[in-house]
Amino acid sequence: MIKPINLTEKDLDTAEKRSKYTLTVVGLNRIRLSTACLFADVGFKVLGVDTNKHVVNSVRKGECPIWEPKLPELLKSVVRERRLKALDNIREAVSKSHIIKIFTPVLLDEHERLDYTLLETVCKEIGLSMRKYSLIIVESTVAPGTTENILKPILEEASGFEAGEEFGLAYSPFRATTGNAIENLISYPRVVAGINDKSLSSACAVLRTVVRGDLIRVSSIKTAETVKLFENIYRNVNLALVNEFAMLCDEFGVDFTEVKNATYCNLPNPGLIGGNLKRDTLLLIEEAEKLGCKLKLISSALKVNDSIVNHIVKLIRKGLKACRISMRRSRIAVLGISYKADVKEHENSKIKCLIDALISKRTQVSVYDPYYTHGEMKELGYQTEKSLWDTIRNVNCIVIAVGHREFKSIDLRSIKSMVKMPTVIVDVCGVLNAEETEREGFIYLGLGRSKN
Repeated sequence: MIKPINLTEKDLDTAEKRSKYTLTVVGLNRIRLSTACLFADVGFKVLGVDTNKHVVNSVRKGECPIWEPKLPELLKSVVRERRLKALDNIREAVSKSHIIKIFTPVLLDEHERLDYTLLETVCKEIGLSMRKYSLIIVESTVAPGTTENILKPILEEASGFEAGEEFGLAYSPFRATTGNAIENLISYPRVVAGINDKSLSSACAVLRTVVRGDLIRVSSIKTAETVKLFENIYRNVNLALVNEFAMLCDEFGVDFTEVKNATYCNLPNPGLIGGNLKRDTLLLIEEAEKLGCKLKLISSALKVNDSIVNHIVKLIRKGLKACRISMRRSRIAVLGISYKADVKEHENSKIKCLIDALISKRTQVSVYDPYYTHGEMKELGYQTEKSLWDTIRNVNCIVIAVGHREFKSIDLRSIKSMVKMPTVIVDVCGVLNAEETEREGFIYLGLGRSKN
Protein backbone atom coordinates (compact mmCIF):
# COMPACT_ATOMS: atom_id res chain seq x y z
CA MET A 1 0.00 0.00 0.00
CA ILE A 2 1.31 3.48 -0.93
CA LYS A 3 2.01 5.71 2.06
CA PRO A 4 -0.77 8.35 2.41
CA ILE A 5 1.84 11.13 2.23
CA ASN A 6 2.89 9.90 -1.24
CA LEU A 7 -0.48 9.33 -2.92
CA THR A 8 -1.15 10.18 -6.56
CA GLU A 9 -4.44 10.24 -8.44
CA LYS A 10 -3.55 6.91 -10.07
CA ASP A 11 -3.23 5.33 -6.60
CA LEU A 12 -6.89 6.17 -5.92
CA ASP A 13 -8.50 5.84 -9.33
CA THR A 14 -10.73 2.87 -8.42
CA ALA A 15 -13.01 2.06 -5.49
CA GLU A 16 -10.95 -1.04 -4.82
CA LYS A 17 -7.79 1.01 -4.38
CA ARG A 18 -9.59 3.55 -2.17
CA SER A 19 -10.94 0.78 0.06
CA LYS A 20 -7.40 0.15 1.35
CA TYR A 21 -7.41 3.55 3.05
CA THR A 22 -9.30 4.65 6.15
CA LEU A 23 -10.32 8.31 6.30
CA THR A 24 -11.46 10.09 9.45
CA VAL A 25 -13.73 13.10 9.46
CA VAL A 26 -13.62 14.99 12.75
CA GLY A 27 -17.16 16.09 13.63
CA LEU A 28 -20.50 15.08 12.14
CA ASN A 29 -22.41 18.29 11.57
CA ARG A 30 -24.03 19.06 8.21
CA ILE A 31 -20.91 19.66 6.08
CA ARG A 32 -18.75 17.09 7.85
CA LEU A 33 -21.33 14.31 7.69
CA SER A 34 -21.95 15.12 4.02
CA THR A 35 -18.20 14.92 3.42
CA ALA A 36 -17.92 11.61 5.28
CA CYS A 37 -20.75 10.11 3.23
CA LEU A 38 -19.31 11.27 -0.09
CA PHE A 39 -15.90 9.75 0.60
CA ALA A 40 -17.51 6.53 1.83
CA ASP A 41 -19.63 6.46 -1.32
CA VAL A 42 -16.53 6.43 -3.56
CA GLY A 43 -14.98 3.53 -1.68
CA PHE A 44 -12.97 4.79 1.30
CA LYS A 45 -13.45 3.27 4.73
CA VAL A 46 -14.66 6.30 6.66
CA LEU A 47 -14.76 6.94 10.40
CA GLY A 48 -16.86 9.88 11.56
CA VAL A 49 -16.06 11.17 15.03
CA ASP A 50 -18.35 13.26 17.21
CA THR A 51 -18.69 13.87 20.95
CA ASN A 52 -22.48 14.08 20.66
CA LYS A 53 -23.78 10.60 21.61
CA HIS A 54 -27.14 11.19 19.94
CA VAL A 55 -25.47 12.05 16.64
CA VAL A 56 -23.14 9.04 16.84
CA ASN A 57 -25.98 6.63 17.66
CA SER A 58 -28.16 8.03 14.86
CA VAL A 59 -25.39 7.69 12.27
CA ARG A 60 -24.62 4.15 13.41
CA LYS A 61 -28.24 3.23 12.65
CA GLY A 62 -28.15 5.00 9.30
CA GLU A 63 -30.54 7.68 10.55
CA CYS A 64 -29.67 11.23 9.53
CA PRO A 65 -29.55 13.49 12.63
CA ILE A 66 -29.67 16.73 10.62
CA TRP A 67 -31.73 18.22 7.82
CA GLU A 68 -29.95 18.33 4.47
CA PRO A 69 -31.37 17.33 1.05
CA LYS A 70 -29.99 14.05 -0.39
CA LEU A 71 -28.02 13.29 2.78
CA PRO A 72 -30.44 10.80 4.45
CA GLU A 73 -30.45 8.47 1.42
CA LEU A 74 -26.68 8.68 0.99
CA LEU A 75 -26.06 8.06 4.71
CA LYS A 76 -28.36 5.04 4.77
CA SER A 77 -26.57 3.56 1.76
CA VAL A 78 -22.99 3.89 3.03
CA VAL A 79 -23.88 2.68 6.53
CA ARG A 80 -25.69 -0.32 5.07
CA GLU A 81 -22.62 -1.12 2.96
CA ARG A 82 -20.45 -0.74 6.09
CA ARG A 83 -18.30 1.94 4.52
CA LEU A 84 -19.08 4.55 7.19
CA LYS A 85 -18.84 4.02 10.94
CA ALA A 86 -19.47 6.60 13.66
CA LEU A 87 -17.30 6.78 16.79
CA ASP A 88 -17.21 9.03 19.84
CA ASN A 89 -13.47 8.64 20.49
CA ILE A 90 -11.18 10.74 18.30
CA ARG A 91 -8.01 8.91 19.32
CA GLU A 92 -9.48 5.53 18.43
CA ALA A 93 -10.52 6.80 15.00
CA VAL A 94 -7.24 8.57 14.21
CA SER A 95 -5.15 5.60 15.31
CA LYS A 96 -6.91 3.48 12.65
CA SER A 97 -6.73 6.10 9.90
CA HIS A 98 -4.47 7.04 7.02
CA ILE A 99 -6.17 10.35 6.14
CA ILE A 100 -7.67 12.83 8.62
CA LYS A 101 -9.87 15.77 7.64
CA ILE A 102 -10.21 18.57 10.20
CA PHE A 103 -13.20 20.91 10.04
CA THR A 104 -13.17 22.16 13.65
CA PRO A 105 -14.05 25.88 13.64
CA VAL A 106 -12.61 28.86 15.41
CA LEU A 107 -15.38 29.93 17.79
CA LEU A 108 -16.72 33.26 19.01
CA ASP A 109 -17.33 33.54 22.73
CA GLU A 110 -20.19 35.49 24.33
CA HIS A 111 -18.14 38.68 24.05
CA GLU A 112 -17.44 38.04 20.34
CA ARG A 113 -13.80 37.23 20.97
CA LEU A 114 -12.13 34.60 18.82
CA ASP A 115 -11.48 31.30 20.58
CA TYR A 116 -9.06 28.75 19.07
CA THR A 117 -9.23 26.38 22.06
CA LEU A 118 -11.41 23.69 20.46
CA LEU A 119 -9.38 23.60 17.23
CA GLU A 120 -6.11 23.42 19.17
CA THR A 121 -7.47 20.62 21.39
CA VAL A 122 -8.59 18.58 18.38
CA CYS A 123 -5.15 18.92 16.76
CA LYS A 124 -3.45 17.79 19.97
CA GLU A 125 -5.71 14.72 20.18
CA ILE A 126 -4.97 13.90 16.54
CA GLY A 127 -1.23 14.29 17.07
CA LEU A 128 -1.22 11.99 20.09
CA SER A 129 -2.74 9.10 18.16
CA MET A 130 -1.94 9.49 14.45
CA ARG A 131 0.10 7.04 12.43
CA LYS A 132 3.41 7.89 10.82
CA TYR A 133 3.02 9.02 7.19
CA SER A 134 -0.64 10.02 7.69
CA LEU A 135 -2.13 12.81 5.60
CA ILE A 136 -3.91 15.63 7.39
CA ILE A 137 -6.16 17.99 5.44
CA VAL A 138 -7.37 21.06 7.33
CA GLU A 139 -10.67 22.47 6.02
CA SER A 140 -11.50 24.91 8.84
CA THR A 141 -11.81 28.61 8.08
CA VAL A 142 -8.89 30.21 9.92
CA ALA A 143 -6.81 33.36 9.91
CA PRO A 144 -3.86 33.44 7.47
CA GLY A 145 -0.88 31.69 9.04
CA THR A 146 -2.92 29.59 11.51
CA THR A 147 -2.25 26.17 9.97
CA GLU A 148 1.52 26.59 9.83
CA ASN A 149 2.07 28.76 12.92
CA ILE A 150 -0.41 27.22 15.36
CA LEU A 151 -1.74 23.85 14.15
CA LYS A 152 1.48 22.44 12.66
CA PRO A 153 3.55 22.89 15.88
CA ILE A 154 0.76 21.28 17.95
CA LEU A 155 0.57 18.29 15.61
CA GLU A 156 4.37 17.90 15.52
CA GLU A 157 4.84 18.16 19.28
CA ALA A 158 2.01 15.76 20.10
CA SER A 159 3.01 13.17 17.48
CA GLY A 160 6.78 13.47 17.49
CA PHE A 161 6.63 13.50 13.68
CA GLU A 162 7.90 16.17 11.28
CA ALA A 163 5.30 17.79 9.02
CA GLY A 164 6.03 17.30 5.34
CA GLU A 165 8.34 14.32 5.93
CA GLU A 166 6.69 12.02 8.47
CA PHE A 167 3.13 13.21 7.93
CA GLY A 168 1.47 15.22 5.18
CA LEU A 169 -0.21 18.52 5.95
CA ALA A 170 -2.48 20.34 3.51
CA TYR A 171 -5.17 22.99 3.61
CA SER A 172 -8.32 23.07 1.48
CA PRO A 173 -11.31 25.05 2.79
CA PHE A 174 -14.69 23.59 1.90
CA ARG A 175 -17.15 25.55 -0.22
CA ALA A 176 -20.71 24.49 0.54
CA THR A 177 -23.95 25.95 1.83
CA THR A 178 -26.82 24.53 3.83
CA GLY A 179 -29.47 23.07 1.58
CA ASN A 180 -27.00 22.31 -1.24
CA ALA A 181 -24.13 20.72 0.66
CA ILE A 182 -23.87 17.47 -1.31
CA GLU A 183 -23.97 19.13 -4.73
CA ASN A 184 -21.65 21.97 -3.65
CA LEU A 185 -19.02 19.64 -2.22
CA ILE A 186 -18.94 17.71 -5.48
CA SER A 187 -19.16 20.50 -8.05
CA TYR A 188 -17.54 23.62 -6.58
CA PRO A 189 -13.85 24.36 -7.34
CA ARG A 190 -11.51 23.78 -4.40
CA VAL A 191 -8.44 25.75 -3.43
CA VAL A 192 -5.64 23.44 -2.22
CA ALA A 193 -2.21 24.07 -0.68
CA GLY A 194 0.34 21.91 1.10
CA ILE A 195 3.27 22.24 3.46
CA ASN A 196 5.35 20.82 0.59
CA ASP A 197 4.83 19.35 -2.88
CA LYS A 198 4.08 15.80 -1.78
CA SER A 199 1.54 16.97 0.80
CA LEU A 200 -0.14 19.04 -1.91
CA SER A 201 -0.14 16.20 -4.44
CA SER A 202 -1.52 13.71 -1.93
CA ALA A 203 -4.30 16.07 -0.85
CA CYS A 204 -5.27 16.70 -4.47
CA ALA A 205 -5.37 12.95 -5.12
CA VAL A 206 -7.74 12.44 -2.18
CA LEU A 207 -9.98 15.38 -3.04
CA ARG A 208 -10.18 14.43 -6.72
CA THR A 209 -11.98 11.20 -5.80
CA VAL A 210 -15.03 13.28 -4.87
CA VAL A 211 -14.58 16.79 -6.26
CA ARG A 212 -15.56 17.29 -9.92
CA GLY A 213 -14.82 21.01 -9.95
CA ASP A 214 -11.34 22.43 -10.52
CA LEU A 215 -8.63 21.89 -7.93
CA ILE A 216 -6.90 25.25 -7.73
CA ARG A 217 -3.36 24.75 -6.44
CA VAL A 218 -1.88 27.82 -4.77
CA SER A 219 1.69 28.48 -3.68
CA SER A 220 1.23 28.34 0.09
CA ILE A 221 -1.20 27.36 2.83
CA LYS A 222 -1.29 30.98 3.96
CA THR A 223 -2.47 31.97 0.49
CA ALA A 224 -5.25 29.38 0.59
CA GLU A 225 -6.35 30.57 4.04
CA THR A 226 -6.50 34.13 2.70
CA VAL A 227 -8.57 33.08 -0.34
CA LYS A 228 -11.28 31.63 1.88
CA LEU A 229 -11.51 34.72 4.08
CA PHE A 230 -11.49 37.15 1.15
CA GLU A 231 -14.39 35.29 -0.50
CA ASN A 232 -16.55 35.45 2.62
CA ILE A 233 -15.66 39.02 3.54
CA TYR A 234 -16.35 40.18 -0.02
CA ARG A 235 -19.90 38.89 0.46
CA ASN A 236 -20.16 40.54 3.87
CA VAL A 237 -19.08 43.94 2.56
CA ASN A 238 -21.47 43.72 -0.40
CA LEU A 239 -24.33 42.86 1.93
CA ALA A 240 -23.41 45.77 4.20
CA LEU A 241 -23.53 48.09 1.19
CA VAL A 242 -27.05 47.03 0.19
CA ASN A 243 -28.20 47.12 3.81
CA GLU A 244 -27.00 50.70 4.06
CA PHE A 245 -28.71 51.49 0.74
CA ALA A 246 -31.94 49.93 2.05
CA MET A 247 -31.87 51.92 5.30
CA LEU A 248 -31.29 55.10 3.30
CA CYS A 249 -34.19 54.25 0.98
CA ASP A 250 -36.43 53.99 4.04
CA GLU A 251 -35.45 57.57 4.94
CA PHE A 252 -35.90 58.79 1.35
CA GLY A 253 -39.26 57.08 0.95
CA VAL A 254 -37.84 55.30 -2.12
CA ASP A 255 -38.43 51.61 -2.87
CA PHE A 256 -35.06 49.82 -2.81
CA THR A 257 -36.43 46.96 -4.92
CA GLU A 258 -37.40 49.36 -7.68
CA VAL A 259 -33.99 51.01 -7.51
CA LYS A 260 -32.24 47.64 -7.57
CA ASN A 261 -34.18 46.46 -10.61
CA ALA A 262 -33.29 49.63 -12.49
CA THR A 263 -29.57 49.64 -11.72
CA TYR A 264 -26.93 48.32 -14.08
CA CYS A 265 -25.27 46.17 -11.41
CA ASN A 266 -26.08 42.95 -9.63
CA LEU A 267 -27.09 44.09 -6.15
CA PRO A 268 -28.01 41.36 -3.64
CA ASN A 269 -31.08 41.69 -1.43
CA PRO A 270 -30.75 43.40 1.96
CA GLY A 271 -31.50 41.50 5.15
CA LEU A 272 -30.30 40.02 8.39
CA ILE A 273 -26.82 38.60 7.78
CA GLY A 274 -26.36 35.15 9.32
CA GLY A 275 -23.95 32.27 8.94
CA ASN A 276 -20.26 32.63 9.83
CA LEU A 277 -19.58 35.87 7.97
CA LYS A 278 -19.09 37.87 11.15
CA ARG A 279 -16.62 35.40 12.64
CA ASP A 280 -14.67 35.19 9.39
CA THR A 281 -14.50 38.98 9.20
CA LEU A 282 -13.21 39.18 12.77
CA LEU A 283 -10.54 36.59 11.94
CA LEU A 284 -9.10 38.85 9.25
CA ILE A 285 -9.46 42.05 11.27
CA GLU A 286 -7.61 40.55 14.25
CA GLU A 287 -4.79 39.20 12.10
CA ALA A 288 -4.45 42.55 10.31
CA GLU A 289 -4.32 44.45 13.60
CA LYS A 290 -1.41 42.28 14.74
CA LEU A 291 0.47 43.70 11.76
CA GLY A 292 -0.63 47.27 12.49
CA CYS A 293 -3.16 47.35 9.63
CA LYS A 294 -6.58 48.92 10.18
CA LEU A 295 -9.27 47.46 7.92
CA LYS A 296 -11.59 50.46 8.08
CA LEU A 297 -14.03 49.46 5.34
CA ILE A 298 -14.37 45.87 6.56
CA SER A 299 -14.84 47.00 10.17
CA SER A 300 -17.51 49.47 9.10
CA ALA A 301 -19.32 46.71 7.18
CA LEU A 302 -19.60 44.70 10.40
CA LYS A 303 -21.20 47.64 12.19
CA VAL A 304 -23.67 48.25 9.34
CA ASN A 305 -24.82 44.64 9.30
CA ASP A 306 -25.18 44.61 13.08
CA SER A 307 -27.28 47.77 12.92
CA ILE A 308 -29.96 46.09 10.78
CA VAL A 309 -31.57 44.56 13.88
CA ASN A 310 -32.17 48.00 15.38
CA HIS A 311 -33.43 49.30 12.06
CA ILE A 312 -36.02 46.52 11.85
CA VAL A 313 -37.14 47.27 15.40
CA LYS A 314 -37.50 50.89 14.30
CA LEU A 315 -39.73 49.81 11.39
CA ILE A 316 -41.87 47.73 13.74
CA ARG A 317 -42.29 50.67 16.10
CA LYS A 318 -43.21 52.92 13.16
CA GLY A 319 -45.87 50.48 11.97
CA LEU A 320 -47.33 49.98 15.42
CA LYS A 321 -47.45 53.74 15.93
CA ALA A 322 -49.54 54.02 12.75
CA CYS A 323 -51.91 51.52 14.38
CA ARG A 324 -51.86 53.61 17.59
CA ILE A 325 -50.35 50.75 19.56
CA SER A 326 -47.30 51.04 21.79
CA MET A 327 -44.46 48.53 21.65
CA ARG A 328 -45.21 47.43 25.23
CA ARG A 329 -48.81 46.57 24.44
CA SER A 330 -48.10 44.79 21.19
CA ARG A 331 -48.26 41.13 20.22
CA ILE A 332 -45.75 40.25 17.52
CA ALA A 333 -45.36 37.10 15.44
CA VAL A 334 -41.86 36.46 14.04
CA LEU A 335 -41.87 34.05 11.11
CA GLY A 336 -38.63 32.15 10.56
CA ILE A 337 -35.51 31.48 12.63
CA SER A 338 -33.17 29.94 10.03
CA TYR A 339 -30.16 31.90 8.85
CA LYS A 340 -31.42 31.68 5.25
CA ALA A 341 -34.54 30.66 3.35
CA ASP A 342 -35.71 27.06 2.96
CA VAL A 343 -33.11 25.47 5.20
CA LYS A 344 -33.18 24.11 8.73
CA GLU A 345 -30.19 25.82 10.28
CA HIS A 346 -30.47 28.36 13.08
CA GLU A 347 -26.85 28.47 14.19
CA ASN A 348 -25.43 31.98 13.76
CA SER A 349 -28.83 33.30 12.70
CA LYS A 350 -29.45 36.98 13.44
CA ILE A 351 -33.14 36.28 14.09
CA LYS A 352 -32.35 35.46 17.72
CA CYS A 353 -30.87 38.96 18.13
CA LEU A 354 -34.03 40.48 16.66
CA ILE A 355 -36.31 38.47 18.94
CA ASP A 356 -34.23 39.36 22.01
CA ALA A 357 -34.39 43.04 21.02
CA LEU A 358 -38.18 42.88 20.74
CA ILE A 359 -38.56 41.09 24.08
CA SER A 360 -36.40 43.76 25.71
CA LYS A 361 -39.01 46.31 24.56
CA ARG A 362 -41.63 44.38 26.60
CA THR A 363 -43.43 43.07 23.53
CA GLN A 364 -45.10 39.66 23.51
CA VAL A 365 -43.32 37.62 20.83
CA SER A 366 -44.38 34.30 19.36
CA VAL A 367 -42.14 32.53 16.85
CA TYR A 368 -42.84 30.03 14.06
CA ASP A 369 -40.68 28.22 11.51
CA PRO A 370 -42.07 25.45 9.27
CA TYR A 371 -38.75 23.57 9.31
CA TYR A 372 -38.86 23.04 13.08
CA THR A 373 -41.28 21.05 15.21
CA HIS A 374 -43.09 22.65 18.11
CA GLY A 375 -40.86 20.69 20.50
CA GLU A 376 -37.67 21.80 18.76
CA MET A 377 -38.72 25.44 18.98
CA LYS A 378 -39.43 25.03 22.68
CA GLU A 379 -36.02 23.45 23.23
CA LEU A 380 -34.42 26.48 21.55
CA GLY A 381 -36.16 28.70 24.12
CA TYR A 382 -38.76 30.32 21.87
CA GLN A 383 -42.36 31.13 22.78
CA THR A 384 -44.11 29.24 20.02
CA GLU A 385 -47.37 27.70 18.85
CA LYS A 386 -48.03 24.48 16.96
CA SER A 387 -49.04 26.11 13.67
CA LEU A 388 -48.61 29.27 11.65
CA TRP A 389 -52.25 30.17 12.22
CA ASP A 390 -52.03 29.78 15.99
CA THR A 391 -48.88 31.91 15.95
CA ILE A 392 -50.47 34.86 14.18
CA ARG A 393 -53.83 34.74 15.98
CA ASN A 394 -54.67 38.15 17.50
CA VAL A 395 -51.26 39.70 16.80
CA ASN A 396 -50.69 43.36 15.96
CA CYS A 397 -47.58 42.80 13.88
CA ILE A 398 -46.19 40.03 11.69
CA VAL A 399 -42.46 40.06 10.98
CA ILE A 400 -41.44 37.88 8.02
CA ALA A 401 -37.81 37.39 9.03
CA VAL A 402 -36.89 34.55 6.65
CA GLY A 403 -38.09 34.10 3.08
CA HIS A 404 -39.29 30.49 3.35
CA ARG A 405 -41.51 29.24 0.49
CA GLU A 406 -44.44 28.86 2.85
CA PHE A 407 -44.35 32.55 3.68
CA LYS A 408 -44.18 33.61 0.03
CA SER A 409 -47.53 31.95 -0.65
CA ILE A 410 -49.23 33.10 2.52
CA ASP A 411 -52.97 33.83 2.19
CA LEU A 412 -53.45 37.45 3.26
CA ARG A 413 -57.24 37.20 3.36
CA SER A 414 -57.09 34.27 5.75
CA ILE A 415 -54.66 36.20 7.94
CA LYS A 416 -57.05 39.16 8.11
CA SER A 417 -59.67 37.04 9.81
CA MET A 418 -57.26 36.00 12.56
CA VAL A 419 -55.35 39.16 13.50
CA LYS A 420 -56.29 42.44 15.11
CA MET A 421 -56.72 44.84 12.22
CA PRO A 422 -55.12 47.13 11.37
CA THR A 423 -52.06 44.88 11.51
CA VAL A 424 -48.50 45.68 10.49
CA ILE A 425 -46.54 43.33 8.24
CA VAL A 426 -42.81 43.97 8.34
CA ASP A 427 -41.42 42.10 5.36
CA VAL A 428 -37.69 41.86 6.04
CA CYS A 429 -37.07 39.58 3.05
CA GLY A 430 -39.30 41.25 0.46
CA VAL A 431 -41.38 38.11 -0.17
CA LEU A 432 -44.77 39.83 -0.39
CA ASN A 433 -46.16 42.25 -2.93
CA ALA A 434 -46.45 45.61 -1.16
CA GLU A 435 -49.46 46.84 -3.16
CA GLU A 436 -51.45 43.63 -2.72
CA THR A 437 -50.68 43.57 0.99
CA GLU A 438 -51.89 47.14 1.44
CA ARG A 439 -55.02 46.49 -0.63
CA GLU A 440 -55.97 43.85 1.92
CA GLY A 441 -55.83 46.55 4.60
CA PHE A 442 -52.45 45.79 6.15
CA ILE A 443 -49.77 48.35 6.88
CA TYR A 444 -46.80 47.15 4.84
CA LEU A 445 -43.23 47.97 5.78
CA GLY A 446 -40.22 46.36 4.17
CA LEU A 447 -36.47 46.71 4.48
CA GLY A 448 -35.78 49.53 2.07
CA ARG A 449 -39.45 49.64 1.03
CA SER A 450 -41.03 51.85 3.67
CA LYS A 451 -42.83 55.01 2.66
CA ASN A 452 -42.39 58.23 4.65
